[in-house]
Amino acid sequence: MAQKEQLEEDDWRKPVKEKIGKVSNIKELKDYAIIFGELYRRLSGGILTRCIGTTEAQEKLQEIWNPV
Repeated sequence: MAQKEQLEEDDWRKPVKEKIGKVSNIKELKDYAIIFGELYRRLSGGILTRCIGTTEAQEKLQEIWNPV
């Protein structure tokens, strides 16, 4: 449980969300958008992909490699 809290605390998405909320370097943030509180990144084809944190990424990998 403490490890999960630590991962969420060090979430790589936090600084991006904070920069989007403030006036910042547009070139740095042009590929990101916040939709309903979730961070998305626009890929070269215009497709939006939802950014996930380390904890969710680990859970998804576990689902893929260890199906129920």
